[in-house]
Amino acid sequence: MKVNLVIAARDVRANEDTNDLDILGVFTEALPTALPAYVPLLYLIVFCEAETPEFGQDKLIEIHLFDADRNLQQRWHDIFKVPHARRVGERSFAAPIFPLENVPFPKAGGYEFSITVDKRTENSLPFYVHNPPETNEAEEREA
Repeated sequence: MKVNLVIAARDVRANEDTNDLDILGVFTEALPTALPAYVPLLYLIVFCEAETPEFGQDKLIEIHLFDADRNLQQRWHDIFKVPHARRVGERSFAAPIFPLENVPFPKAGGYEFSITVDKRTENSLPFYVHNPPETNEAEEREA
């Protein structure tokens, strides 16, 4: 199974009948009010494709969050059953959605969500966390 694209979003709704996704608030950066910071809920959408021999197989999908020094911050995982193609002779396309709660960002800087399928790294999503704004700047933005 190949991972073609990874998106972080604030919300997502899936229609299983049509395979449509309504993705809201796509983002790759965070501006926390303080550090360490936690994003209470982030949806990671993993767009995949698979060939015929993989249909019906269970795949271990892991998400590793690394900081800029490649220190592991958090790991999530799930078993995903590869769906059959919608039409004979085609590849299977799917977009498993991972709701990640309390995503930790202990310091400002670059991070990476690394996606592995059955222990093979397939794709990644860079993510940047800014330093919190000065108190006066935060107050001005709220006004």
